[in-house]
Amino acid sequence: MALMTDPRSVSRNWARGFYDAYPATVGLRYPSSMHANRPAIVLTDRAETAGVVPEHPGFHRALGDPALLSLLKNIARTLGYAVS
Repeated sequence: MALMTDPRSVSRNWARGFYDAYPATVGLRYPSSMHANRPAIVLTDRAETAGVVPEHPGFHRALGDPALLSLLKNIARTLGYAVS
């Protein structure tokens, strides 16, 4: 649990260690401290070349795209955050 509650530099160091020690790893699954310890996934740069990320996603928009604003506000609300 210290990886989720200690400074982010601690978890970054762990992530770098996994990345170096396990070259076939394309991501990590971890309990999200921002979402009641529900599972979250982080992908590394290796995910795209491993075929984990679709070559042509069905939906692709920048987070700053106005078309995403209401979607992001709804997601933030369910997590207890506000988006302005």
